[in-house]
Amino acid sequence: MDTTKTYRNCTFYRSSDFIGNIIRQDCRDLTVSTEQQYAQYKDAVKVEYTPKGARKQRGFWLTYKPFLVVLDTKDAIDLAAILGDPEPGGSPDVSVQVSQYSSFDDRWETDFLDALESRNIQPLFQLHPEYSVEA
Repeated sequence: MDTTKTYRNCTFYRSSDFIGNIIRQDCRDLTVSTEQQYAQYKDAVKVEYTPKGARKQRGFWLTYKPFLVVLDTKDAIDLAAILGDPEPGGSPDVSVQVSQYSSFDDRWETDFLDALESRNIQPLFQLHPEYSVEA
């Protein structure tokens, strides 16, 4: 069953397409549509959002092993608190973040979820690779 939910003044976290780590995006509005048909995927998730400070809406699809957590912005977690602070690089205005895990390691997601749980933060929406949708 197709489900669409809309949130305002929220922050979402998703798995990066590049190395699989968790990335954060603050947004004015967010629409999540589950169980969508996209290419060969019958249960894809369509995400559309307007970043804070932007006018234009953006979007992306989550297909294989989707990971998405939506929090109220007041409950947002600074990723440096979980993953560690960046270190100064060899040039001015450059910082370096040492990777804790290999690319697409499941521990990126489990560490983030453990941090939510340890802080007693209840997500507005969460979607895990097990394809469980909770709201």
